[in-house]
This record gives sequence, structure tokens and C-alpha cells, in this order.
Amino acid sequence: MKKHLALITFFGMLIMLHSCKKEEKSNLPVVQTLQATNQSDNTVVLNGKVIDENNSAVKERGFCWSVNPNPSLNDSVVNSNFGPGDFSAQLLGLSYSKKYYYKAFATNTHGTSFGEEFSFTTPIRDPIIDVNIASFDFNSSIATINYRVIPGSNSLVSHGVCYGLMPSPTLLDNLIEVGNNSGTFNCELTNLELQKEYFVRIFVQDTDKITYSDDISISTMIDGPTLNLKEGPAYTSADATIQTGSVIRIGVDGLKNMVSGEKLVRYKFSITANNTPTTYVDSTFSSDSFTWEKDITLSGVGEVRLSFIIWDNAGMRAEQAFNVTIDNPGTSINKYLNVGLGSWNDAVGSFFSSTEGITYNIPQAYTSPLNQEKIDFLFFKGVVNQNSIASPDDADANTINELKLNLWTNKNQTRFNATTITAAQFDAIGETYQFPTFNLSAQTSKMNNLVNGQVFLFKTKNNKLGLVKVVDLYSRGDRATISVIVQN
Repeated sequence: MKKHLALITFFGMLIMLHSCKKEEKSNLPVVQTLQATNQSDNTVVLNGKVIDENNSAVKERGFCWSVNPNPSLNDSVVNSNFGPGDFSAQLLGLSYSKKYYYKAFATNTHGTSFGEEFSFTTPIRDPIIDVNIASFDFNSSIATINYRVIPGSNSLVSHGVCYGLMPSPTLLDNLIEVGNNSGTFNCELTNLELQKEYFVRIFVQDTDKITYSDDISISTMIDGPTLNLKEGPAYTSADATIQTGSVIRIGVDGLKNMVSGEKLVRYKFSITANNTPTTYVDSTFSSDSFTWEKDITLSGVGEVRLSFIIWDNAGMRAEQAFNVTIDNPGTSINKYLNVGLGSWNDAVGSFFSSTEGITYNIPQAYTSPLNQEKIDFLFFKGVVNQNSIASPDDADANTINELKLNLWTNKNQTRFNATTITAAQFDAIGETYQFPTFNLSAQTSKMNNLVNGQVFLFKTKNNKLGLVKVVDLYSRGDRATISVIVQN
């Protein structure tokens, strides 16, 4: 009996103990592990959530993590405050190319519970390439590249320099292998051609891939000689405007390039006018320096370009140039302002002499061959031509019987061109004037249908040029007022 009682008591105690442990486990907090976020090369943010504190406040929460699976509180731990809800913690200083395991945990008075195990992998680190110096020695034609290699996650296979005349050279271009370890290195590029631009990249090859630095540009360009225009009040050395026939003094000083040391061997001076260059000096020599000057006379009208070139023995050259605008001040002129003209049925003279600046009436003209020789044009108003100024030999003018041109023995062949000159421009003409070029292919024997303010060009039988401005055309009566300028 006593034996049975003892067994009953033992089993009762076991049942009570099991019930207490089950109740204690059920009072642990419920915690969830979430995906990591904000991952970069060596940092990450771990995320978790306390879903239920189970009637006992969470006094500690965080993450345990390791490079081995199933991390525990005996591994690395990062805490993240306390209480229910979402929580996060940032890990710093992680290694490249590693897989990490982590769990969220939460602790209350009943103990610690863990979330599911998650993992993340840090990225592979590329090697780091620092270019410290890239220089070129013109005397030896050697470029020196100084660079540093810091290995990445994978083992180094080789590193060195690739270069060429095109950007972004690769291992398929010129290649110099330097080593297969990390550190700082010098590499020399020899036998480079002068007057070129080379593109250089450092390459690092590891067990995964090839990494290149940015392009480095190395120039082997050597400047040529120098050529300077002589300056000062006695010299013309920049763009200028002169009068035709003026004399200007020009000059240059040349010097060899001190880096190349190549001597000066040739000098050329030319003038380009109307897109046609003419060489005036082309001399050869051999010297370290050169000087030249000359007084020149420039004539004609228009713009010319003066060019100066010097060469050295390597074919390098330097040049200077400037433009000179040559103006013609024009010829002296006679001005006859507000000249009145009448037609065939008006008492005012119809015929004008530009050499005298006077008008002749019909009897004065047809009865005197001497006056006819001096008359350059006449005025008439017709049904078709309206207000017109014409040459004495114009066919339409000769149909007007009242002008009695059929009785003339001398009829000057004056010719006319239309112009774009305005009345204001005409009025601004001074004591001299450069007349427009007379266009023979567009010449006419009269200017008809005239309007006030119109300006046109005429050429006399003696090849003197003149301009006529129509001042007024009267609405009543066959009359006109004009102003005339003509070469003296």
C-alpha cells in the first residue's frame, strides 16, 4: 500500500513540474526575423518585429549574427532597444564577399525567444587603382606612370599598363605587365612618338575579372617655334584701316623652341587679296632666332590679309596674320542742289549739263551744237514713262517732237544704273565720294516712273560718274526738282 502511494505521489509531482515548464515557455515573447535592407559594400540594416510580449514586457531585443549558420547569443550580438513592434539595427564593417546569418531575438522575464534564421551576402570588392603620376620626358621620349593597387575580394593574377592612340585602351592594345601583387609601382612607356596624344589605363586582373582605371592622357606634343609681330608706334601689327597708297611698316621676331632645340630654317611673308595669295618673301636659313621688317605700300580698295610664317628644322611652324582694310577716300565732287527741270511744254529748261550745273531750254539746245556737247540728260513726262530722266539719244525721248532732238547734231550717250542708295545717304555725302561701280550689263538710257526720294547712278560719255536724287515731282505741271553730285 505504501509502495503504491509513493508511486502516485511521484507521478503527481512530474505532472505538476511539466505543467509549470509548459506554462513558462508559453510566456516567452513571440519575435519575427525580417529581410535585411539598405545593404551596401560593408553595411546592412537588420530588421525584426516583436509580435507578442505574452503579458511580460520585452526588456531586450536585437539580433545575433555570424558567418556560420544558426547564430546564437554566444556569437555577435547587436541590441535594438526594448518593447513590442518593429525594430532594426545596423551592422558596420562587414567583410566583402561573405555570407552572414542572423536571427532576431527578444527577452522578457520568462526568457529569450528567437525568430527564423535569415542570411545575406556582401558584394565582391573590386580592386582599387590609384594613379599618382603620369609624366613625359621629351628628351628621352619616355613616359612614366606611377600607380598603386589595392586588391579586392579575389586573388590578384596580374596588373600593368595598356596604352594606345585611341581612348579606353585594353589588353589588346600595347601592353606592359608589371606584377601580380599589391603595392605601389612604376612603369615606363618607351619609344613614344612625338606629336601624339596617348591614352593610358592601368589594368588589374583577378580570378574573377579585369578592372581598368580611367583614361590618362599623355601628350608628346612639342610646341613649335615662336613668332611675334613687332609692335610700337612705328609698326602695324593688328587689324587696321588705311587709305589707298599708304605706307605701313611691318616686322617679326622669331625664336626656336627651347625644348626641341630645332633651328629656324624658313620664313615666308604673303598678302592675300580677293582670295588670291601672293608671296613676297620666302627665304631659307638656319639659326636660333630671326628678325625681319619692311615698309610696304598698299594700294587699291578692299580688304587684304598679311600672313607671316616661320618653320623649324622639325617641320613645326608658327604663324601670325592680320587684316588691313584699304579705303579709297573718293574723288572730289561737284554738288548741284535743288535744280529745277521743266518738260517740253514748260518755260523751265529741260536739259542739264553736269559739267556746268545749269539747265538749257529747248531753243538753247537745238540751235547750239556747242551746248549739245555739254548736255548729259533731259527731263520729260510721258503717258507711258511718266516722270523720266533720259539720255539725249534715248529712243522714247526722241519721239517727242517738241524737244526737237531730231535737230541735234551731238547727242551724248549718258547711261544709268538703279541703286539702293537712300535719300539720307545721298544727303550725307561730303566733299569727296567713292562712287559705286557702274554695271555695264544693267545700264539703261533712261530712268522712268520716277518717285520722290529715288537715287540713281549715271555715267557720262567722258566716263564721269554722278548721282541724281529726285527731290520733288510736282503733281501739277511737267516739272521736277533734283539734286546732283558728279565727279569733278
